[in-house]
Amino acid sequence: MKIPAMYSAWWLATNKSTWWWTASAILLLVLAGWVTERMVFLSAAERTIGVVEKIEGINGRCKIRRGRRQLRKFPCTKFLAGVSFTTAAGSQHLLTLKAGEALGKRQPISRASRRLGERVGVIYDPQNPKKVFRDSVDGVWLGPIFVFLILTLTLALSFLIQKKR
Repeated sequence: MKIPAMYSAWWLATNKSTWWWTASAILLLVLAGWVTERMVFLSAAERTIGVVEKIEGINGRCKIRRGRRQLRKFPCTKFLAGVSFTTAAGSQHLLTLKAGEALGKRQPISRASRRLGERVGVIYDPQNPKKVFRDSVDGVWLGPIFVFLILTLTLALSFLIQKKR
């Protein structure tokens, strides 16, 4: 069975600019859908204040940069905070947030970036309170911002890489 020419390495090598344009178009559609979904969410969302009720440490491996390019993994404790909040309808829900990390296994929760009893802004969908974010720009928009940065990179590459003729 012969592989179609458009899937061969030669096609990709001669049409890199087209490939980057296609990747950019796909990312643009993903970004448009994601931003639309977040805008619809924000139009109906309600804000409240949650309280950190639980902090838990999980042993894992953390990446640490040593020097200019060297990235190494070390044993560490990753902390998660359970934020309890009450909706306007009176139902109780839980949001789990990252609460930092500390080098070494079995580190005490005092090394976490959040504290028990700390107040945290929460934004949630009143129709579906399980759809909840920390009430901050990065809490709501970090994913779309990341896709936007990748989209910018693919667009730049599509302009910089010339088609072979």
